[in-house]
Amino acid sequence: MRKAINIILQTLLYIWQLPQNLCGLFLLLVLQGEVRHKVAGLSFYYYDPFPGGICLGQYVISGSDYELTVKHEYGHKMQSMWLGPLYLIVIGIPSITWAGLHKIIAPGKSYYWFYTEHWADRWGGVTRQVAVAFNHG
Repeated sequence: MRKAINIILQTLLYIWQLPQNLCGLFLLLVLQGEVRHKVAGLSFYYYDPFPGGICLGQYVISGSDYELTVKHEYGHKMQSMWLGPLYLIVIGIPSITWAGLHKIIAPGKSYYWFYTEHWADRWGGVTRQVAVAFNHG
């Protein structure tokens, strides 16, 4: 009985996160990453040339399995679980935009300063210095 309830809950959670889960599955099909490990129900796929990491529902694709990356992406998983179908709008699109443009938009700010990344760090239990970096030159 307990196993059946767990399967039902996992199915409902998958459906709750369906937009990002479908994006994650599509990206996995394109990149064909290999599973490195699973952490707290999070499938962590390793794809060597991938720059950084991305969490789409229950799928994480990363070029690194460094402990802080795993914890940070776990924080994004928690965001996805809480926000459900709003995750791509509230976290996904702003995060990918920040990743691509943060050096232009805010060259003195750490990548992890942005709300999507700082929030993921907090929920993933990552502590890092995010002070403003100044370019001297």
